[in-house]
Amino acid sequence: MTRMEHSASDGDVHVLQWLHGCYGETNPSEERLRFVRGVDKYAYDGDDLMSFDYVTLGWSAATEAAKPIVDKWNGVTVLTEYTNGYLRDECIGWLTRFVGHSQRELRERAIVPDVYVFARKTRGPILTLICMASGFSTNTPAMTLMRNGRVLSTDDGLKVFDILPNNDDTFQRRIAVDILQSDKGNFTCNVLEEDTGYHAIKHWRLEDRKTLRAVAWSNTDLLWALLLFSTMVFLCTAALYPVVVVCIIRKRRTGKIANQTDSCAQHHGLKDETSGV
Repeated sequence: MTRMEHSASDGDVHVLQWLHGCYGETNPSEERLRFVRGVDKYAYDGDDLMSFDYVTLGWSAATEAAKPIVDKWNGVTVLTEYTNGYLRDECIGWLTRFVGHSQRELRERAIVPDVYVFARKTRGPILTLICMASGFSTNTPAMTLMRNGRVLSTDDGLKVFDILPNNDDTFQRRIAVDILQSDKGNFTCNVLEEDTGYHAIKHWRLEDRKTLRAVAWSNTDLLWALLLFSTMVFLCTAALYPVVVVCIIRKRRTGKIANQTDSCAQHHGLKDETSGV
């Protein structure tokens, strides 16, 4: 406050802010993160005051009032070495630990997604091959579709659909490509979720296309199936109706409609009558 010409007796409130931390990146050969850069700086009442440069190992002033402090701190070699060592070593160690905790927690809470590969007949000899992944706990699934080991792209007609939310706080995604029904290539869907480490591979080979043609129904087949089902329902209903009518007539003739409930259930669709027929 003295450097900024502020007096404690005036009763005003002033804020000194300190920010320090580090940035790291994953190292495939080591569990520990690799140091990228460090931050150690101060601000006064929201304005930059002074900061540490981890490359030159020195402090720099953002205002004239901070220059005397910077000169004093740069004169203490132990202070600059400690600040640089903290950013590169201790801070990276803590960051590695916290990232590890976060990844383990994601894996423990992750819901194993479902991956499907199937085809739909669209027009003529064209099939639409679809790879769908559903149930991801994060919205970052990476999906690729390959033909005989080669990754397909938009130049091959690959269609990538937007990630959609499910109703259970999970996500789903689809990719698709149009192929000829006569195509004899082997297709592979590769799904990877980096946050949880989930990796799935699904194949769609030539024998899968034979199964598709074997179970495919034409529109005429479906029409005949619906007609047969409707006919069976009508015949069953017509066959049961005389039984109900005969049962009611017999009960009326015996005059025991109110008491006979075991041998024949009462038909609530007809009005009850107590007089004999």
